[in-house]
Amino acid sequence: MPTITVTGANGHLGRLVVQHLLQKGVNPADLRVSVRDMSKAADLHAQGIDVRHGDFDDFASIRDAFSGSDSVLIISTDRVGSRIEQHLRAVRAAKEAGVKHLAYTSLVKAVINQQTNAEAPLAVEHRATEKAIFESGITYTILRNSFYAEFLVTPVVQALASGVYMSSIGDTPLGCAVRTDYAEAAALVLTQPGHENQVYELTTPKAWTVSDLVQVVQKVSGKILDYQQQVSDTDMISAMRAAGASESDAQMAVGMNQMIRSGMLSLVAPDLEQVLGHAVTSLEDQVRSMLKTG
Repeated sequence: MPTITVTGANGHLGRLVVQHLLQKGVNPADLRVSVRDMSKAADLHAQGIDVRHGDFDDFASIRDAFSGSDSVLIISTDRVGSRIEQHLRAVRAAKEAGVKHLAYTSLVKAVINQQTNAEAPLAVEHRATEKAIFESGITYTILRNSFYAEFLVTPVVQALASGVYMSSIGDTPLGCAVRTDYAEAAALVLTQPGHENQVYELTTPKAWTVSDLVQVVQKVSGKILDYQQQVSDTDMISAMRAAGASESDAQMAVGMNQMIRSGMLSLVAPDLEQVLGHAVTSLEDQVRSMLKTG
């Protein structure tokens, strides 16, 4: 069995990818994880998984973590603004380590200007990484994930406590899927043939809106929400500040909402369901799961 390495395995997505790989029959002895803090991966080591130190700011550590790996999943780091340098370092390490297949969690085609086809600033780092992977000569699979639906679902579920949900996103179409679907897709491209040199736009096959989400939350919970969907950015910032958010966090959230309104997450494609071989997790199932776990 080829050796598979998953980076960022202490993170939410990385953990789920490891779980899906094990569930799909990958022997722990054939699975390796690269983490910055090995103490946080003690449970993975206890399962027989090879845990290695890998810091994207330390080329030698990444090269050593990748050494002997047939396939590597590079999960994009959380260092927005510094990721190009980090990711290019990881791609070079994979090349030097002799990795045969490189998968990368990128960002869905995030168009924010339909006239110019310009993408959101967040996409710049991902496209630079993709370019480096294409030029490396390594067989690749690019997983262009949309945002995790949990980021949008969680605030609406939490709003049940107050009965009021405010949003400045409006009814912009969204293609966000849940994290575990993205994780399963990553596990599948690492273990199945047929995904070589493919770029996948991973979204829900049909768009949904925040209004759709609010209706689902009300249906599953049996409670009514006062959904205030025409909130201005200024009022949204004021409401967040009143709820205890810092000025910078409120500004960042509203800035993200502005990009979402412009269509950054509106792309939908059949790729995710095609890779999974089954339907994506529905909003209803995701809300039900959140309410069950509290």
